Formats: sequence, structure tokens, C-alpha cells
Amino acid sequence: MNDLISIIIPVYNVEKYIHECLESVVNQTYQKIEIIVVNDGSLDKSANIAQTYAEEDDRVIVYHKKNGGLSSARNFGIEKSKGEYLHFVDSDDVISPYMIENLYEACQKFNSKLSMSQYTKEFTQLTKTKEISTEFIQGTLKNIVTKIRQPNYLYVSAIGKLYHYSIFNELRFPEGVIYEDGAIFLQVIDNAESIVLVSNVNYYYRTNLSSTTTSKISRNNLDIFTTNQIKIDFVKDKHPELLGFVYSDAAKGIDFVAMNAVFENSEYKSEIVNKAVAFYQHSGNYILLKKIVFSNKWLYQAYLKLLYKVYKLVIKR
Repeated sequence: MNDLISIIIPVYNVEKYIHECLESVVNQTYQKIEIIVVNDGSLDKSANIAQTYAEEDDRVIVYHKKNGGLSSARNFGIEKSKGEYLHFVDSDDVISPYMIENLYEACQKFNSKLSMSQYTKEFTQLTKTKEISTEFIQGTLKNIVTKIRQPNYLYVSAIGKLYHYSIFNELRFPEGVIYEDGAIFLQVIDNAESIVLVSNVNYYYRTNLSSTTTSKISRNNLDIFTTNQIKIDFVKDKHPELLGFVYSDAAKGIDFVAMNAVFENSEYKSEIVNKAVAFYQHSGNYILLKKIVFSNKWLYQAYLKLLYKVYKLVIKR
């Protein structure tokens, strides 16, 4: 069976990289694809470059919309898609020629709705063979989430995966916030009920110095509290046995944002720290030790300063 696969590429001001991205997508060994380029209000030549591909390859369709952010563009692409499966690519990244073939083969082999490939930050490490090694994971949501946390997999991110369209029947990316992938990844896994890990390195993730993970703290970083609440509300309703896991995971992300806010002496430092302390105070007994210790914001800030020193030592290795 050769199903149509929709590749969704949100585009915003990436004229420097979009040619390389689209070149990698149109040259997939799996040919039955539609390439949905969503121009999210770009102000540079990105849309024009994408349009040249559409004129040369009828599988490429370029849509234009008012700027609404990454989630908005992805959701728009989902609405326009006609494929049995969906795949998301960020427009400054590159995929190997075998990406779609590998992921689709994995889904078909195990009758799974979801598959995931390894990624790299070094372009030269992209796989050069279509032969694949796979690991099929199923069972409870906790079992799946625990086992997919492996090095070289973007397990939380939307990219690097192939999704059966039914996963998104009643699910969309939350709009108007960053950390949007993490907000729904538990729901994605829950809807899929299984996942296939593909060991091939098929996704080149370009480190972007203006990304949310490398840029200075801004008001947008407060979105981490919103997206974590989405995860907490979901497991409270459907998987209460995962609350401890989710609170612990959320705490790590919040501590990282708060740590950077304190180190930078950000104008949002007080607001972030206060929200973090409130998060711990309302975390029940799921992370009890932190709840007790971090009920005082001065103790929490002292912890963050120590955490930063440890973090710097680790990344120097």
C-alpha cells in the first residue's frame, strides 16, 4: 500500500535556509507526497522561493496567511492536508532522502499510527542508507513515554515523526504560546497507542540562535506555565497515575526558565519566580520535597543560582 503523505512546512522569514529544506523534501525516495508550505506572513523572500518550487513540482502547494505563529501555521496545514499520514518539518531544517520511506515502512510493519526517527545537529551525520532498525513500543501511556526518552530522539517535539491523520482528528497545537509541542505530546502518544522508533538519523536540526531555547528570556517564556497546565489537566482527566511524572517533568522545565531569568537578571525574573513558587505550592504531594523547600522564593532563587553553576559545569564537558 502506498498512502499519500502530507508534509507540512510552516515558513516565516527563512530565505537563507528554505531552499535547502525544500530541496531535501522534494527529493524523498517515497514519492507519493504532498508538500504543504504555509507562508505565515513572511517579510522576506521565503514565499517567493517556495513558489518557484510549486511552479516546478505539482506536489508543492504554497498557502499564504496572516502571521499567527508556528502552531497556527501547523494547524492551518493540518486543515489543508489530504494525506493518510502527516509529517512536520521546520523550514530551516533538512531531512534525509529516506525520512518518509523509513517512517512509513516502520508504521506499516507494526501497524502503528506513529513513528519517530533520530535527529542530529551535524548535517554530515544524516543517514545514507534506507535500511532501518526499529523498536516497537506499546502498552500503557506511562510505559511508552518512559521508553521513548532515549538519546538522539526529539520525543517531545512535533518534528521527526510520522503521524496517522486520525491522531489529530480532535487535537491541534495550542496557538499563541511557545513550548507548544510539549503541551500536547502526551495526547499525541495517547491517541497513537504505540510508537515505532527508527534508529536512522533522518532529521538535521539546525541550531538557531534566535530560537526560544537559545535567546534571552522574554515574556513569551511565561508560556511554560500555560503549556504545563495543559499537560497537567490532560493527565488529571485521563491518566491520573501520571500526575507525579508530569509534575516532576514540568518542574524541570520551569526551573530551567527560572534559572536563566535569575542569571540574566531579566525584567521578568520576579514574575517567573513568583509563578514557579506558586506552581510548587499547588503541586500537591507529587513533588513534596520541592514543594516544602521552594515555598520560600528566596530559597528558590538560591537553588537556581546553584543549579546554574552545575549547569555550566555540565555543558563545559
